[in-house]
Amino acid sequence: TKSKRINYFKKYYSENVVKSVNSILKKKIKSNLGDFYFLPWEKDRVRDLSAFKESHKIGPMPSQFKLNLINKRLLKVFKKIKSYGFWPFVFQNYPRVIKIKTNKKIKYLIRDGNHRIACLSFLNYKKVPVCYESDYWMPSKFFKFLYEVVRKKELKIEKKKLFQISDSKNWFHVKSGNISEDDAIKLFKYYYKD
Repeated sequence: TKSKRINYFKKYYSENVVKSVNSILKKKIKSNLGDFYFLPWEKDRVRDLSAFKESHKIGPMPSQFKLNLINKRLLKVFKKIKSYGFWPFVFQNYPRVIKIKTNKKIKYLIRDGNHRIACLSFLNYKKVPVCYESDYWMPSKFFKFLYEVVRKKELKIEKKKLFQISDSKNWFHVKSGNISEDDAIKLFKYYYKD
């Protein structure tokens, strides 16, 4: 029922509130980026906490109006998959994932497609085709060719598929000096507890 879904959303958003790096670490890091949300290994994805105020992905709690929209959107996705199946290769709507290695376990962080994955899981899909976040943002061969003709230099793209603690000294924000390696590892463990 709608009220059960809304109550589930309320519980989820209250238990999954996005926090600043300083708040998670319970101290101030040396960079002013500590008041923001970021993952130490990702370049160019520093977010002000206000960006999450009405997010459909994570808390704080969206308004009742937003909760109703989230519910509507989820039902729309569910009905579409139930009626027509899931054809990501036709509509180019593969869920995007990031591969994470925690201790000896491999996990997949869903970067985009949580509603689709939730509906597929509810419909008992055992396997779901996905694409890596890094592949999703890779430029086409045509764009690469055009770039190299216009700029007269090779387009270099870092194609990272796996994030793990053993690479921490090479993470973007560690190398940039925004966060210490120890604090970056603490963040990793906070986000991806086993």
